[in-house]
Amino acid sequence: MAGYTRHLYGLMKKAGAETSQENRTLLDRVIREVLGMPRNPEEEVWEKVKKIYLGPDSPLKKEFEQRTVKLMIKYLLTG
Repeated sequence: MAGYTRHLYGLMKKAGAETSQENRTLLDRVIREVLGMPRNPEEEVWEKVKKIYLGPDSPLKKEFEQRTVKLMIKYLLTG
C-alpha cells in the first residue's frame, strides 16, 4: 500500500469509499493509472500528485480529481 494515500482521503470520500487499507491500495492503483505511472516508485507518484492535487486550483487539478473519482467508483462497483 502506498503511504501517500493517507493524504488523499478526500478523494476516497468523494468516490464513496471507506478509508480501509484495501481502498487505499485501490486508490494508489487508480492514481497510477490516471497519471500513466504504473511502475514508477511511490516517491515519484507522490511528487506528481502533490504538484497537481495539493497545489492551487487549476483545470488540471479538477480533471485529475474527476478522473480519479470516476475510475475509483468504477473499480469499487466492478471489483
